[in-house]
Amino acid sequence: RSLYISGNELQAMPLSTLTLPLKDFRCEGNLFHPLLWLEHEHNTPQKLSVVCRLTARQFNIAVKPGQDGTKPEREGNCDCCQLPLLDHGYRMIKASRPRTHNTSKLPFLYHVCSTKCYEDLEEELCQAYSRKT
Repeated sequence: RSLYISGNELQAMPLSTLTLPLKDFRCEGNLFHPLLWLEHEHNTPQKLSVVCRLTARQFNIAVKPGQDGTKPEREGNCDCCQLPLLDHGYRMIKASRPRTHNTSKLPFLYHVCSTKCYEDLEEELCQAYSRKT
């Protein structure tokens, strides 16, 4: 199987591409340079209602959907704790393991639900990357 994404101006690859059984992967002409990663993460502070729901979830306090005035949960799960994302969460772009799909330092986009998960995932990825190199 092959995947060619050349010239699409992608900032990062979706995390689901790690599970694809690819033999050939080409990605020239995209915006994959590390200097652009911070610009494309573009995180904004979470609403107070979302922070309250995260805290309630952390301490196993039941809150009915819509009871706190927030929208339903966003589709998808946190890439750190695997719980459903609330609102938009935070985005993180990090380089892949060395030689993922025969390409070095391919950027992947992670979605996390809270600052704690952001820090935990960043630490986990740094440790995994230092072990692989």
